[in-house]
Amino acid sequence: MGMHGYISAIFSGCRMIDVTDKKELMLALVECNDSVVILDYTLFDINGIEEFLIIEKRFPRVRWILFSNELSEDFIRRMSIERNIGMILKENSGEEIHSALMCTANQFIDNRFRQTGNSFCFDCYRD
Repeated sequence: MGMHGYISAIFSGCRMIDVTDKKELMLALVECNDSVVILDYTLFDINGIEEFLIIEKRFPRVRWILFSNELSEDFIRRMSIERNIGMILKENSGEEIHSALMCTANQFIDNRFRQTGNSFCFDCYRD
């Protein structure tokens, strides 16, 4: 099963929006800033850690899952101190990817539904 399959299965109760670049992502987050973003970090048009952290700080209610095929040790160390950011390597097993997505769903989606009755998931992953 590919990433889109996992996302559709786990976040089926959410409105999902595919965005293809930083501009679309920013517009979507302005519209709904309480969401889960699954981002293919290395393929997306974000110019480094500092720019990503500026975006992340601008939307503090967003939960981020960074999906990548390679993350440097420094990058992992820097991102691991951020409370709203999780990371999944593309080389992880399907079971590990599924588990990480389920953890996010359990922590965020259930709470969000209890608060407002709706939730959003922005899929920034490119096959």
